[in-house]
Amino acid sequence: MSYVKAYIKANPQLTKEEERQLREAERRALQAQINPHFLYNTLYTIKAIAKLHGEEQILTVSTELGRLLRNAIDSSDDIIPLGDSFNLVNSYLTIQKIRFPLKLKTVINIDDTIRSVQAPKLIIQPFVENAVTHGLEPKRENWLLKITVFRRDMKIIILIQDNGVGFALKTMEIDNIKRQHIGIENVRRRLYLFYGGDASLKVTSKPGCGTVVRIILPDKEEQRECSI
Repeated sequence: MSYVKAYIKANPQLTKEEERQLREAERRALQAQINPHFLYNTLYTIKAIAKLHGEEQILTVSTELGRLLRNAIDSSDDIIPLGDSFNLVNSYLTIQKIRFPLKLKTVINIDDTIRSVQAPKLIIQPFVENAVTHGLEPKRENWLLKITVFRRDMKIIILIQDNGVGFALKTMEIDNIKRQHIGIENVRRRLYLFYGGDASLKVTSKPGCGTVVRIILPDKEEQRECSI
């Protein structure tokens, strides 16, 4: 049974419209999975050629891109350990550091005990991508991206901060407003589906001063992976 079907069955209070939206989201996700083997085979070929010719950067980029694509296409696990999400963020940032070796600096501090906590996938990476694409790339130099993850008062707090151009909704280009708003609402919806009202998402930004994303998750015992 898919995650969406299981959620609908476990939540009979959902309206018909909410059920329709959930099923439509699942349908679109399935459409995005058309012929992934072609992508994997192409990346494998690129990796093989890069390795043959000693092109380390191309080898690295194709390897990390393959990990990102595999995660985006695979719908078998909608809930994954936070450690896996952090690894995907690292894959994305590895590629960006090759693109911008002299500009992009990162500071990442993650409480290792949080890595086993189960959470919806793709709740962190979209904001990291937004930080680089919309916050830092328009800035000429001195790019800084900070990711901090820690526990406090039975909560897991995830901070994503950049010193980019920042934004005010009234002055942003309309395309950027749509893209970022859709991304934010998508993550907010996923958090609500999994945690109800126990999780929160807040985005603050100011032109010229950067952007801060704060994701707060409940730190519940049942969300931790068992280890023997």
